[in-house]
Parts: sequence; structure tokens; C-alpha cells
Amino acid sequence: MFGPNVAHVERIIRDKWKVLDVGGWYRPFNRADVVVDLLGHESRGLGGSDGGTKERFTDSSWLVHDISGAPLPFADKEFDFAVCSHTLEDVRDPIHVCAEISRVARRGYVEVPSRLIESVRGLEGRNYVGHYHHRWLVDIENNELRFRFKAHAIHEDRRYHLPKRILKGLRPEDRVQWLFWDGALNAQEVIQISHLQTRRELADFAARNSPLTLLDRANLALQAPLTALQYRTWRALLHPVATHVAPDPDHAMKVWSELPDIRCGTAAPMKDST
Repeated sequence: MFGPNVAHVERIIRDKWKVLDVGGWYRPFNRADVVVDLLGHESRGLGGSDGGTKERFTDSSWLVHDISGAPLPFADKEFDFAVCSHTLEDVRDPIHVCAEISRVARRGYVEVPSRLIESVRGLEGRNYVGHYHHRWLVDIENNELRFRFKAHAIHEDRRYHLPKRILKGLRPEDRVQWLFWDGALNAQEVIQISHLQTRRELADFAARNSPLTLLDRANLALQAPLTALQYRTWRALLHPVATHVAPDPDHAMKVWSELPDIRCGTAAPMKDST
């Protein structure tokens, strides 16, 4: 968890509150009464811990459970507070997990990597963008989590990701994003069927946060004719967002470019007025 927010979470939580940590194996929240994770209690804490030095949970209150595969084994609003830190970007179905957290807890704190850090090439491995095991790009807007599939095109060329040099200018708070929620944890998946729209969204994000340098442009200028020769087409020279996949038939281009995003989200419960 982001350091300054740990203290804030501890101030919010009252002594009598029942607290749940969802996905806390790597770095447990010690104030939690119950921890649920796919991995067991005996190997916990590989990344340290948060929330004081004394663990409130025990071996018997640590539940090994696939949070994407089945409902959380708790009653509605059983917990007063839930923590879920650096877990949602890993799991198969974060929308389901958010809905379940919202069901079993009255309020809580969620933390995920920022889009910036998840878009940096060379973070883990020279040619890989972001964290190798993460499935999702996450944005937090209007008190809502928005998940986009981490398309493989992000690794492809400089239009779609950020160079490693930007790490020098990132503050700790630029590397993460968080949400304090009360009553309902709202989340949705933004589904982009069109590969053109997917690439354009990636390119727009990269351009806003790290514009192309002269060297970047020179490299891209060399890529376009090589791609054109490879596929024996001029489209790579003129396409607004160059691709390295076989080009679509002409009749399909207009259809791909006009497909809208689809948003699928949780039906989060209403805020408890009691």
C-alpha cells in the first residue's frame, strides 16, 4: 500500500470494526481480522506487511480461496472495512471480485498500479511493458474502477508504450492509484472489440504522457517501409496508427474503425443508510 494511505486507513478503522484483506498474501494488512487469498498463510509476507507490526489475523482466519472463481464465503455486509491492494490487476475477473467486495463490506480501500507505471517498457524485462503478470490496465475515474484488457499490442512499438527514461521523473504517488469507497465499490470493464480503437487508445495515452522524440520518430519511420515490404502493401506507410499485423481487407476497415466501446460493470449495492 502507498505509505501515506496506510496511516489514513488505520485512522479510519475503529477498534471494534471487522476488517477483511482481499488478496493480501504478498503484503498483508496486519490490522485485518480475516485474509482471503489463493496462497496460504505459511508463506505470507514476501513483500513485507502494512498496518502495524502485530498481526490481528491468524492461521485459522486466513482463507485459501480463488476470489475470481467463486463468491467470497462471507455474509452480506459482514465486514466494516475491506482492503484490496495490488490484486485486482492480477485476477481473471476483477469485476466479479469488486462486486463481491462491495457485497461483503460496508466500505474500504482499493489500490492498483497507475496506467503510467503499467505502460513503461523495460520495467520487468527489456522488451516487456509494465509488470509481466498483470492482465489489466486500470483507470480510476469518478470514483469508479475501469478495467481494460492489457492488449499485447502495447509491447509492439513506441506509439503504444512509454520509455523507461520516464521512471526518473515519477514520484511514488505517480506509480499507484487508489480509491476510498463507502457503500458501493463501482467497477466496469471497457471492452474494445476494434483493434484499431484499441491501438488508438494506447497511442493517445502514450502521446499524452511521453511525446515521441526525434529518435523515436526516426525508428518509426524505418519501421513503416519495412512493414510495407513484408506485407507487400502501402497501407503501413499511410495508416494513422501503424500496425505490425497483416492488414485487414478494405471492406473491413470502416467497420473496425466505427465499432464503439462496450462497458460492462457491476450492479453495486446501494449505500447502506443505517
